[in-house]
Amino acid sequence: MLKTSTLTRIAASALVASVAFAPTAFAANKPAPKPVTKTPAKPVAKPVAKPVAKPAGPCVIVTPAPSFQTIKIAGTQINTTAAVLAADKANCFAKYGIKLAWTDAFPAPGVALTALAGGSIEVTYAPTVPIINFVVNAGLKAKILAPGDGYAPGQQAKILDGGTSKMIDDTAVLVKTGGAIKSWADLEGKSVAVPARKAQLEVTIAAKVREDGGDPAKVKFLALGMPEMAAAIKKGDIDAGGVVEPFGTAGVADGLSLLGFPAAGFFNDGGAVGVWLATEAWTSANRDLALAFQKAMSESNAWASAPANLSKVRAEIPKITGVTAAEAAASNIPFLPTAPVSASDVSSVASKMNFMGYISKRVDAAALLFR
Repeated sequence: MLKTSTLTRIAASALVASVAFAPTAFAANKPAPKPVTKTPAKPVAKPVAKPVAKPAGPCVIVTPAPSFQTIKIAGTQINTTAAVLAADKANCFAKYGIKLAWTDAFPAPGVALTALAGGSIEVTYAPTVPIINFVVNAGLKAKILAPGDGYAPGQQAKILDGGTSKMIDDTAVLVKTGGAIKSWADLEGKSVAVPARKAQLEVTIAAKVREDGGDPAKVKFLALGMPEMAAAIKKGDIDAGGVVEPFGTAGVADGLSLLGFPAAGFFNDGGAVGVWLATEAWTSANRDLALAFQKAMSESNAWASAPANLSKVRAEIPKITGVTAAEAAASNIPFLPTAPVSASDVSSVASKMNFMGYISKRVDAAALLFR
């Protein structure tokens, strides 16, 4: 269980007063005494208060501190969750009267969505792809609260033009160095591991295979935890693995190569890819708390994106992913949007999933957004 840190302020003041009294009555037949010249006392220098360092970013608790309401929350084993964990410790949520009761991070969004539907957690993270799948194919009644991660304007084009010599995106496909897989179409007939079936990595990899002239129906997708993928590729148990940071950076450090970045080009520029969501029932019963969470998450993403705070974000990554501190330090922190999730962020993904056969029903994107 991860506990929320708190911030307290202590203020002190002192007041010093002095009173002086001098006698004025003298005997009438005696000469008045000569006045005594007194050297004025030197003023006592007041101690100079040392400036108190303010925390970087916008997350500062208001005074008086608010009363707290608890939200049972869980993320997945990726850098986006680490960003929120760090921001929570910096009081981005306490500022709005929210105490986040964290459970262990889930290995994949599908597991998190199942837990959300079952009521063991109240808020979780997932990309829009598996959310749409759960809404259409499993009947999940969800409400998207706030953005988790995404692509900055123009970022996807830069990634697509940047080559694959180094990890420059949040998601990637790893392959054996010097192996037979050189293009997306080469994945035909190959075993490709993804964290969860019919979720973001499977859908985006299938889209890349189609774009490259291959048949995604011939790709042998299977589910495997991201921490196990690098070893499975090196042993030959699988041919390729779709991963999210920090596991792309860790895989390259382990001697694997990057086939490419499947998510780049699939999503809206400047919008949300991953989001934080709750059930429709929870948001209806806790509307004010859900609105406060939206505001807090916007500040959380702004705080975690500030260069001065990136080291705090990276310090949380090994705790939830198991990678080394060096791998966490080298990994990419995704773009963390602060604007609300738009209906277009959802509908553009749903239309592509419909075209590729992953869903067969229309999705009312606007109805999925909590407002």
